[in-house]
Amino acid sequence: MIGKDYEYNAMANSERTLWWYRCLHKLTLRQIKKFSTSREPVILDAGCGTGGLISFLQNNGYTGIEGFDFSSYAVEYTNRTYGLKTKVLSILELSAGTTDHPVFDVIISNDVLSVLPPGSDEEAISRMLALLRPGGILIINLAALRAFYGMHDVALDVVKRYSKKEMQRLVGDKAIVRKMLYWPFLLSPLIFSLRWFQRMQLRFNKKKSFVSDVKNPPAVLNGLFYGIASL
Repeated sequence: MIGKDYEYNAMANSERTLWWYRCLHKLTLRQIKKFSTSREPVILDAGCGTGGLISFLQNNGYTGIEGFDFSSYAVEYTNRTYGLKTKVLSILELSAGTTDHPVFDVIISNDVLSVLPPGSDEEAISRMLALLRPGGILIINLAALRAFYGMHDVALDVVKRYSKKEMQRLVGDKAIVRKMLYWPFLLSPLIFSLRWFQRMQLRFNKKKSFVSDVKNPPAVLNGLFYGIASL
């Protein structure tokens, strides 16, 4: 997705309304409330995209947030739209010297590890864990399970999809895994069917360029998917 400004446009146009983003943001907020022991946590959004999650958390009372993204286009949009001061940075360059705070209570990284160069995901996790206070939490959302590979992955340059077993191996003894889940579980048969059909198309259109699934469906479907995924 790096360098694909039109995909960041799609993100910016949908992350306040699309059922998937709304559920992801609520799910992230729920984990912060459940697992963070700090009353006013200092939060890092490691891969903030166009700033929707930061804005959502601010609207829910969290003010101590900073963020970065590898895309200068996304960072410029975020800062212009929300009045923030996010910065251009690769997660593989993350260290205490590259952030405004030396340590954090909460670090969030949504859909970043999946697009990193092969073999660099473990380094990214180590860099994030190194910036957590004792007892701090790391929240990660990732593309799950190879069976759900499709045109969306091609459009966003997804390198790897993860299983719970692979995530546990990746974390190893670096941290304690408090919770792992697959979501949106109840919509998975529909998503699997769609992605299977897409994989069939990919076999015959290998040289064709694709765009992601990131767009608002009709309002009725958007509301229905949001309700089912929330459940």
